[in-house]
Amino acid sequence: MQVQLRYGILPAKGSIITEDVLNNLSLAYVIYLLSIRTL
Repeated sequence: MQVQLRYGILPAKGSIITEDVLNNLSLAYVIYLLSIRTL
């Protein structure tokens, strides 16, 4: 599931984004969704 999310975030071509950045983006996105639900 996380792999699908990773590839979904990846740009079409010329991606210099590292795996750590993608993990941070995924984590931030999940926290963002959780914060919306709690409000």
